[in-house]
Amino acid sequence: MIRKTALAAAIIAFSTAAGAGGLDSFLQTQLTLTWGASRIVGTYHTDAQVRPCGSNAPFQPVVNTLTFNYGGTVLENPRFPPIGAPNAFGIPGQFTRSVGMGSWTYNPRKNNFTMTLSYDFFVDGAFYGTGTVERDIDLSRDDSTASGAVTVTMYAVDGSVLRKLCGTGVSTRI
Repeated sequence: MIRKTALAAAIIAFSTAAGAGGLDSFLQTQLTLTWGASRIVGTYHTDAQVRPCGSNAPFQPVVNTLTFNYGGTVLENPRFPPIGAPNAFGIPGQFTRSVGMGSWTYNPRKNNFTMTLSYDFFVDGAFYGTGTVERDIDLSRDDSTASGAVTVTMYAVDGSVLRKLCGTGVSTRI
């Protein structure tokens, strides 16, 4: 009887502690392997526009194809600016870049997605740095459109920030 009472007390104590912070933590967990999360899986054509964060500079277009894979990975094939674009994003020289690779997650509490990907970029054929793209994504009710805020941080080889760009993106399922 004492063992059952001790076990019951331990369960109550654990559930109370879990209820205080554990349940909230669980509900904020980022998921990729659920039905709600898997709705984003597929390939999308993206039209985005970015400009230096906090500025009134004209927006610059960014076009790509994104593939969200089951399990939480994402691949990006850049389309615009084109390969060898002169002075892209205010960086002097011929700008080129690699494909982007990253991950995505789903927050069931907010019913939205986040995506982070990285790419390498080159100026005049020489490695110049890396870029990180972060997106908050709201998926339309019919799962055909993914839209939301975009933040791009471009880092020099030494890790210093070259550019921080902000904007929006709309991705349409192909």
